[in-house]
Amino acid sequence: MQTCRQSGAAFQGAGKMGVQEVEHLHHNTVLVRCCAGPEAQPAALMDASAATEADSLPASAPTDAAAAAASASSTSAGAESLLVAEPECMIIRTTTQDFRLDAALALQFAQSLGAGGPAATTSNDRFAQYCLQKRVDVVYDVTRNATPQDIARARAQQWFRVRETRLQYDTLVVPALERHAQRDVWVRNVLDGTHEADRVILRDADWLLVRDPKFADTCDLDQLYYLALFHDVRLRSLRDLSGEHLPLLRRVMAEATARVREAHFEGNAYVQAQEYMRAQGVELARPPQLVMFVQYHPTFWYLHVHVVTARSKLFTDWAGEAVALIALDRMHKLEDVIEKLELREDYYADAVLSTLVRGEARAGEYGLV
Repeated sequence: MQTCRQSGAAFQGAGKMGVQEVEHLHHNTVLVRCCAGPEAQPAALMDASAATEADSLPASAPTDAAAAAASASSTSAGAESLLVAEPECMIIRTTTQDFRLDAALALQFAQSLGAGGPAATTSNDRFAQYCLQKRVDVVYDVTRNATPQDIARARAQQWFRVRETRLQYDTLVVPALERHAQRDVWVRNVLDGTHEADRVILRDADWLLVRDPKFADTCDLDQLYYLALFHDVRLRSLRDLSGEHLPLLRRVMAEATARVREAHFEGNAYVQAQEYMRAQGVELARPPQLVMFVQYHPTFWYLHVHVVTARSKLFTDWAGEAVALIALDRMHKLEDVIEKLELREDYYADAVLSTLVRGEARAGEYGLV
């Protein structure tokens, strides 16, 4: 079973921390405010409920898919001032089934980080993942130096349905894209190979396929999760796709399918997965079907394709979120995207697109409240 392997990777900034306060944000998600040192005085927790959020899915990473120090070309002093808060705010989240993360456990875990351990299984920029062997293997996803936008995204807030026009995209989304680029340095770290290279199972000149940190136990096919990322960072979302990208999208669909099948649905890897699933009471007569989709609005504003199975818990247990509504209004199956571009090459450039935004502040920008 490929889980809980400690790589010994140090999480940048995980030095000594002083007094901490905690706030429960959402299902198995806790905010810890860490003072700079043992002499520091505690401060009131940040009220981020009014923070503006331009993207809105539960963080995976994302995925959680986490990152490490930005290169000089992609990080400026202005970016650093955006990312660092004093005292530091840390978001701790777990998606481990049969495990409840409460304020006391989150505080205990944050204090253990401040004392120098445990080591991160993966780290990338402000994000890291830790695996602790307890009654069950508990996976913690941690965001350090959490911004008000990170906190708003993690907080339980109401979803609002939007029919977004091209004009709304140009006026409400485009101006924020540079801010997102500063926050999502981790994506470029994966693309240039400086972080998470061991998770990449396919790479060519145009795109790569990386295992999402949510897929921590590679024997559990219900958790199978990969992201296809594109080297052309000018592609920020569905709206940037056109007919010229059709060969690339077809290649992603075919090659990602073949590579995932090779890695997980054949040979000894599939035998181990069958044994694991059988122990969970699930008999796999044949490998599960793959589902590939693009989200709009995306969780992070670099074009990416999600690769999961039809059995994925993403479709049944998404940390208390409105799963069916998210699937209805935000998920675009890759085969449907290809078909629409075949019918009209500039379809997504000016289409009125359904999406979801979270929180009244963001909904107000679209004239909904």
